[in-house]
Amino acid sequence: MSDIDFGVHQEYTIFGNYTIPVGFTFDGIPENISMSTPDNGIIFSRTMQVESNLLNVRMTLEFKRTFYTADTYPEFKEFYKKLFDKLNEQVVIKKKATP
Repeated sequence: MSDIDFGVHQEYTIFGNYTIPVGFTFDGIPENISMSTPDNGIIFSRTMQVESNLLNVRMTLEFKRTFYTADTYPEFKEFYKKLFDKLNEQVVIKKKATP
């Protein structure tokens, strides 16, 4: 294993607004979450909010620490495993029952 060097502090934010057609509803959305590495060197947050047929999403990934030595790789790897598990959570949309 070798060291990980990001070079500089970085922050990425993704905003998304998703509208579903009339006659459909959001049946399930992933929970809002904030998680970080044990040293708070990397922080991820996700907020999702439903308003009628609109889903607002905001995700932020911040790298406060720029350098990780090879001996810290296991906690770095574990954080990324959890991060990708969270990113793979799905939004469930269902068609409304018609009377």
